[in-house]
Amino acid sequence: MSSGMNCFPGDSGSSASGEHLRPGDTGSLARCVIRVGHPAHPTDPGPLNLTRAALPLFLLCALVAGAQEPAATDVREQIKWHVLEAGDFEVHYPGEDLVPAAREVAAWLEAARVRMEKELDFKMGGPVRVVLYRSRLQARKSSLLQEAPGELGLLLAEVQKRRIVVPAVASPKAMQRTLEHQLAHILMEQAHYGRSALSRSILEYKKVLYPDWLLEGLAESLAPAREPAEEMLVRDAALDDALPDLSTLHGSDALSEHERGQFQVHAALAVQWLARATPRGSVKRLFHVFDSDLPWPTARLVKRATGMSYGEAEKGLRAELVQGYRAWAEGREEPAVFSREARPRRTYYRVYEIGPVWSPDGGKLAFFDDRDGYQRITVLDLETGEESSLLSAFLRVSIDSVKAQDRGLDWSPDGRTICFVGDRLGRAYLYFKSVDGSGLRRIALPFDDISQPQYSPDGKQVAFVGMRAGKSDIYVLGVDTVEVYRLTRHDWPETDPAWSPDGKRLAYCGETDGQFDLYMMDLATRQVERLTSGATNEVSPAWRPDGGALTFASDAEGAFNLYSADLTSRALTRHTFVPGGAFAPRWKPGGAEILFTSYRHGRFTARIMSPRTSGPAPALDDPRRAEQNRRWFVRRAEHFRIREYKTRIEFESILPTSAQLADLFQHHEFDTKVDYKLQSGGYELGGRVTYKNRALRPDIKVSVFGTTDRDSDGVETRYGAEAGITYPIDRFTGVGAEYFIAHRSADGDPGEKRVSEVEAGFRVSASRRDVLKRRRDPIAGYAVGLAVETLLPEVGSDRARVNYSGDLRGYVELWEDWVVAARLRGFKTNGHDAEDVGLKDYVRGYGSGEPQGTDLLAATVELRFPLWRDIDWALPGQVLLVKDLRAFVFFDIAVLSSEENILNMLLYPVREEWHHSAGIGLRLDTFLLEQDFVPVILTVSKATDGTEEAPSGFKYEINFDLGF
Repeated sequence: MSSGMNCFPGDSGSSASGEHLRPGDTGSLARCVIRVGHPAHPTDPGPLNLTRAALPLFLLCALVAGAQEPAATDVREQIKWHVLEAGDFEVHYPGEDLVPAAREVAAWLEAARVRMEKELDFKMGGPVRVVLYRSRLQARKSSLLQEAPGELGLLLAEVQKRRIVVPAVASPKAMQRTLEHQLAHILMEQAHYGRSALSRSILEYKKVLYPDWLLEGLAESLAPAREPAEEMLVRDAALDDALPDLSTLHGSDALSEHERGQFQVHAALAVQWLARATPRGSVKRLFHVFDSDLPWPTARLVKRATGMSYGEAEKGLRAELVQGYRAWAEGREEPAVFSREARPRRTYYRVYEIGPVWSPDGGKLAFFDDRDGYQRITVLDLETGEESSLLSAFLRVSIDSVKAQDRGLDWSPDGRTICFVGDRLGRAYLYFKSVDGSGLRRIALPFDDISQPQYSPDGKQVAFVGMRAGKSDIYVLGVDTVEVYRLTRHDWPETDPAWSPDGKRLAYCGETDGQFDLYMMDLATRQVERLTSGATNEVSPAWRPDGGALTFASDAEGAFNLYSADLTSRALTRHTFVPGGAFAPRWKPGGAEILFTSYRHGRFTARIMSPRTSGPAPALDDPRRAEQNRRWFVRRAEHFRIREYKTRIEFESILPTSAQLADLFQHHEFDTKVDYKLQSGGYELGGRVTYKNRALRPDIKVSVFGTTDRDSDGVETRYGAEAGITYPIDRFTGVGAEYFIAHRSADGDPGEKRVSEVEAGFRVSASRRDVLKRRRDPIAGYAVGLAVETLLPEVGSDRARVNYSGDLRGYVELWEDWVVAARLRGFKTNGHDAEDVGLKDYVRGYGSGEPQGTDLLAATVELRFPLWRDIDWALPGQVLLVKDLRAFVFFDIAVLSSEENILNMLLYPVREEWHHSAGIGLRLDTFLLEQDFVPVILTVSKATDGTEEAPSGFKYEINFDLGF
C-alpha cells in the first residue's frame, strides 16, 4: 500500500516513538438495520366500497414518497459516496482518505482484466462497479448486504449483477486475490446473461442451471495461486476419504459455513484437473461450452467440453486427489501421536476451536469456539474439565459478535481479565472481561478495525493491530491511562504482536512481497530486525519462556507446522510434521508444554504437546513461490476521474420468485414471494409483491397480495394491498405503521350465504428479532412482535373493530442440533363487529370451522432433531439433491372464547375453552436443480383435548417451509 496511507488526517509529521492517539468515538458511528417482518395477524376482512377504501392508500404512498428525509446516522450510516473512474472500472469509496486504496483497486483490476480477457478470449463490457467499504464491519452493516445470510469473514466479496463488493483489508495479497476472483465472476456473468441490464434480467433464469462448482472453479483458476492453508481443507478430506462428489456441489447453499471453504478449493482443483487430464478440458473451453442458451444438464456439457463422462471425471479427480495427497503425507505424523486434545470431541458439526491461550498459572485455557453456531469465548479448567462461557450474558445483548482469530484474545498476567475484540452496532471495540464474571469494560478506539490484543508482561499495556484506510500497524494502549501510541510505520501491513517475557522486545509479522515474515523490535530504540525473508509464510510468533527463541508457524513444507528459531544462533527446530496443519503456538508458563491449534478431520482443535523435535528443519524458502509473489504489486491507476455517486435504478431480475428493481446500493427493492401448503382436504396458495425504499427515513413499503384457502368447509379468497412505513431503531428492532385494504370472499356449504366483504384500516406494529441460524434453521435467540389493527368505516371498512395481536418465539439448542423451539401467540378483538378467529392456524389437528372466538391465547413447543444428515443423494441430470432428513415432535395448546377475556380464561379455566393437539413431522431438505432450497415437510397431528368440537382422526399436512 502507499506510504501516504500510513497517517491519520492531521498526523503527518510525528515520529513513531512520540506519536500518541486519543481513543474514543471519532466521526459518526456506522449503523445497520436488519429488516424484520411484521408479526402474524388474523386475515379475516370486512366489506367496503373498494374505490372509496383505495383512496387513503394512494394518499399515503404519495405523502411518504414525497416528504421523507434521508435516514439518520443513529441506525443506518449515510455514506457520501465518491466514484473513481478509471478505464472500465468505477470504484465507489466512502472517504477521501481511501483515494490511494481506490487507485490501487482500479489498477489491480485493470491488470487482471487484460490477462483474463486473453485467457478466456472474451471481451468484458464496462463499466464494472466496485463498492469499496472502509472495513468488514462497515460492509456488514451496509444496506447493500443487510439481507445476506450469515456472518461476513475477514474478506467479503459478492458479485451482484456486474458489481464487486469488498471491504478494505490491510493485506495487498488478500485484496488482489479477492478482486481477481470476483472479476472472473463478472466475466462469466456477462457471458451467461449478456451485457445489458435488460438481457441480464430476461436471462436470469439460467442462474440455477449453472453448477456452482464449475463457476467457483473457473473463478479460482483465473485468480492467483492458492495458499497452502487453503489447500489444507481438501487435502484433509482426501486423507479421510471424505471428498464429496461433484454432483453434490451444484449448489453451495446445501453446504454448512465450514464446508464452503473446502468447496471452493475442491472446485478449483476439479477445473484444473479437467484442463490438465483431458485433451479438450481447458479453462477456456469449459468457459465457452457452458456459455450456452440452456446450460443443462451438466453431464452433457462436461462430456462435450472434455470428451469424458461426468462419472469418469469424478472418478478420475477423486483418484488423483486421494493418491496424490496420501503419497504427499507419507512420513508425516498425525497430531494424536504426540499431543492430546484440550477437550474431548463431543459434537457432530465441524466445531472450530481457535486462538487458545494459557492462564498465567497454566491451569486453564481460554479460546474461541463456535459450538453454538456463533463464536463465543470458552474458559476450560484443565484439571476438572469444567467449561464456562465467558460472555453468555453479553453476546447479542451488549456485544453483537466477537472477532475470533489466532492471537485474538489474551489473559492478563494477574489472571483476572481476558481482553478481546468485539463489535457493537457496526463498530469494533476493545473489551476487557473479568474471568470471575463481575464486569465488562469497553474502549472505543479511532480505527476502522482493530484485532489481536496482547497484554504486556507487566499487565499495564496492550499491543494490538489497528487499521485505518486499509493500512494496518501495531499500536499500544495503556490499560489504565487509555492512551494509544504507534509502534510501527511501514508500507506493509503488520499483524500478530507478541511481547518478549521481559517486555523489552516485540515480535510481529509483516506482509512483504506477497508473504508474511517475522520481525522483532527493540522497544527502547525502536530498531527493527527482520528474522525471516524466504518466499513462505511465517506467522503467529510466540516467545519461549526464557526469551531465547521464537516459536512460530510456517508453511515452508506445504502445510503449516510449528518451528522454533534460536535468537542467538539462528538454529531452526521443527516441532511438528503434520499433514493437516498446526498453528498459533503458545508456551505454557514455565516451558513444560506447548499449546497450539491443529486442523484435522474437518476441525480446528486446541491441542497440547511437550516440546519436541520432529526431524530436520527445512530452509524457509521456496523459489517457485518467490516468482509467483512478484506479481502482487502493481502501480496505482494514474488516469482517473473522481465524481460523486448518483442513483441509477435498473432491473436486476424479473424471475417470478425473486424479482428485483434496484439501484447500486439496493435502496430500492422489488420482491415477490409465493407460498403453497397442501393439507388434509385442501390447500393454501398465496402470493405477494412488495416494493421497499430503504433510502428514506422511515423506510417505505407497498405490497399487493392474494391468498386462496380451500378445505372441507369451503373456499376462502382474500386479496388486497398495504402501504406503510417502518422506522428502524437498531439492527434488531423496528416500529411501523401501515394502511391496508383487502377484499374477502368465502363459499361454505350449499345453502349458506356467500360472504363477500372488504376491510380497511390502519395497523401499528413493533418487532425485535435476534435469531441465530445454522444453515437455514433457527438454533438460538428470540423474536417478538406486537401489532394493533384498527378497522374504520371512515376509510371504507364495513366493520368497526380493534384487533390486538402478539407473537413471541424462542429457540434453544440442547445438544448437537437438537433444538427446542417455542412460540406464544395471542389475539384479542374489540368492537361491535368483533372478529371471530378459528383454531386452524394455532392448533394443528384442527381444521376450519368451529370452534371460533374473539379472544385467543396459543402456545406451541417443538423438539427438532436430525435423523440422517448429509445424505447427499443426487438424482440423475442434477434435477434434485436430497441433503438431510430431520424430524420434530410438537404439542400445541390454545384457549379460545367469545365470552371471557384472556385473563379470566387463564384464572378460571373451562374445559370447553381449552384445546390441544400433538403430532410428529418429518422434513426432507431438498434442493431443486441442486441449488434452490425446497424443504418438504410432512406433519401428522391429532386433537387430544377430547372436547365436543375436537375433530376425530388424524390431520395430514405437507408444507414447504418451517412453521416458525
